[in-house]
Amino acid sequence: MNGEWSIGMKLPSQRNLAKQFDVNRSTIIMALEELSADGLIESKVGSGTTVINNTWGILASSSPPNWIGYVRSGIHKPNNNSVQKINEAETNPHIIRLGTGELSPELLSCNQLSKLLQMDMRSNLSLGYEGPKGSIHLRETICDYLKGKGIETSPSSILIVSAVYKLYN
Repeated sequence: MNGEWSIGMKLPSQRNLAKQFDVNRSTIIMALEELSADGLIESKVGSGTTVINNTWGILASSSPPNWIGYVRSGIHKPNNNSVQKINEAETNPHIIRLGTGELSPELLSCNQLSKLLQMDMRSNLSLGYEGPKGSIHLRETICDYLKGKGIETSPSSILIVSAVYKLYN
């Protein structure tokens, strides 16, 4: 960028460049590949790498890629139509929107909701959820299992993030 490397100048080896710039050699290789792709350097086996152009104007003169044209010419349609159809479908009251976590109106009737909201909230209201760390019974069972393996832990130090289990009596 500073014009320090003139046209025709042979570049130092990749190892020397890595040492000079205090970077990994793989970083030098990637940078040289980009400079080569931009038409600024050329590498020949046995001859090394040479500067063939030091005019950054050649980079600015080329027009940017026509990404919209590339997308339209492909087999996949742009997301815009798909996203619009999803947004339209979400306004349909007969579709359950799983992505938002909203309940279908049929799953919780207005009468039940009204009764629930009129409850005395001083009583313990349970929605059937386990404690924040998961089932205490499962955590105790895991502790017992780990104890048999020589690992001492307590149920309070275990967090259940996902579980499917069946209790046998």
